[in-house]
Amino acid sequence: MDRLDERCAAFVGRDATARFIPEGVKRFTTWAPLLIPFYLPKGAQWEQVFSAGAAIQARQHGFAAGLLSPAILVMISTVAATALFTLRRKIRERHAKETEQTFGLINNKYEVELKGSGEINSFLT
Repeated sequence: MDRLDERCAAFVGRDATARFIPEGVKRFTTWAPLLIPFYLPKGAQWEQVFSAGAAIQARQHGFAAGLLSPAILVMISTVAATALFTLRRKIRERHAKETEQTFGLINNKYEVELKGSGEINSFLT
């Protein structure tokens, strides 16, 4: 989870001031898999779960029912959001390169220029 958090911060760029994944979510992802064996049904409970699952699948018929399943909707929205934010970031990067902000102090003999990237130049005029 720490690596994923670092990648998220690197993806956002230098504007990231804090971590993106909350500490509680990180802790939950470390111990949640240990709880899985307690939620697996056994014996008669397994038969009940299996028959209920078969009944749910029997009710769903056709392409539209499978298309609107929550898992597929989540995957489609995740891919769409990722593509949208990637496109937005690329457009911002291209626009930032074209119109880079510069700040300057100018005197009769000396000029200092500060760019948005942190680069500082000075000139004798």
